[in-house]
Amino acid sequence: MADGHIVELETFACFFDWFGKAYKTQVVASDGEYPLLGTMLLDGHCLSIDYNAKTVTLT
Repeated sequence: MADGHIVELETFACFFDWFGKAYKTQVVASDGEYPLLGTMLLDGHCLSIDYNAKTVTLT
């Protein structure tokens, strides 16, 4: 963990399509309310967040 604690979590294989390309990755199970998306998936894309308009665009 970020605070230095060590935990054991169950993992699963995951297959998904991302902008027309198939990927296989590993998913870590947790009790967290919000899942995290690895930033490596954003490489080569443009992420735009407009707080005023409350929109998110990924191209």
